[in-house]
Amino acid sequence: MTSRIIPLILAASTFTPVLTAQSPATEMQSLAKSLAGEWSLEVHMEPSSEMPGGFNGSGHETWRSGPAGLTLIEEETIAIPGQPMSLLGLIWWDRQANAFHGMECNNFLPYVCDLKGALNDITISWDGKQLVLYEWETHSAKRSLWRESWTDITATSYTQIGESGDGTAGSFHRVMTIHAMRPSTR
Repeated sequence: MTSRIIPLILAASTFTPVLTAQSPATEMQSLAKSLAGEWSLEVHMEPSSEMPGGFNGSGHETWRSGPAGLTLIEEETIAIPGQPMSLLGLIWWDRQANAFHGMECNNFLPYVCDLKGALNDITISWDGKQLVLYEWETHSAKRSLWRESWTDITATSYTQIGESGDGTAGSFHRVMTIHAMRPSTR
């Protein structure tokens, strides 16, 4: 009986798993360090056909690392009259493409949570100080470019600006401005 156990133990000790754990990319660690945590939001939406008077309100946002730090997860709620907006964002680092990818799901937009769009229509850059997302969108058969920027990021605050345009230079117009602060700094 002993002779049968030893070969099995030797075989098990030489086994190398095919899948190995990855550590988060330096870029992902840097982004998570800058945004992770709880944030209180002051939200300003510019007047639009959907909201002719615009909107000023508040919200709450949490950024956290996903399993093994390989993703960054954003959960946001904004108290919009009539129906609060809920958003789930996901950012990940694609080692093969050497680039960030992202996807957003929210209850106001019917064309989100689209993995194909996340890979083909969204470009994300992070330079250690500013996060910028570009997303090609199609509304009523009209193609537009959404640009969202997280700027002036400090340990206690940041500014988030959402703009829409047709993709040509100078075509962007501001849609929203969010000022975020850590709840303990309010």
